[in-house]
Amino acid sequence: MSTLPCHKHHLTERDQAFYIDEATIQSTHPALGPFGEPNHSSYNVAMILVGERHAKSDLVSLVGHLMTRIRLLDLELDATKHAALTGMDAAKRVSTIQLAEAHRARAESSPEVLASERAANAVLTDENEKLRENAERYLFLRDDCDWHQCDWYWEAISAGGEDLDKAIDEGRKNRAEQFTEASPF
Repeated sequence: MSTLPCHKHHLTERDQAFYIDEATIQSTHPALGPFGEPNHSSYNVAMILVGERHAKSDLVSLVGHLMTRIRLLDLELDATKHAALTGMDAAKRVSTIQLAEAHRARAESSPEVLASERAANAVLTDENEKLRENAERYLFLRDDCDWHQCDWYWEAISAGGEDLDKAIDEGRKNRAEQFTEASPF
């Protein structure tokens, strides 16, 4: 099995700059990714959204800062989800969050990043709750997508905003039609 996210090629060049290297985190904390594959974690979905949003608002200089902030946010969310769904013990949950803190501390040690944090805080204060809600919303897709043929999933994410639910519904409809056409019954 490849250690690299299998759908990175779906992203634009700019979005790839925002993409988290899940293989590194996965190898350190294999409990992340409930289905055993790195690209099933919600934080990359959130990062794609952040990449789209901030690339358009010319905050590309904050890539490193945003990556560590959102990684921390979504690793914490993932750890909480895993605790509820799989009975992950408290020690492992805490160590997962500590790993995210360590990544953040390393990335934020430079004066440039510390300076950029002040500029980003106004944006991130409003964004954090939205991103947490988005990550929650997308968790259901884990159970509703054939990960070998899931272009509709990426189309839905790319649509974003008010078009997101419509895109997901349309993707599900298309999948249902394809399944019906292929069914021998």
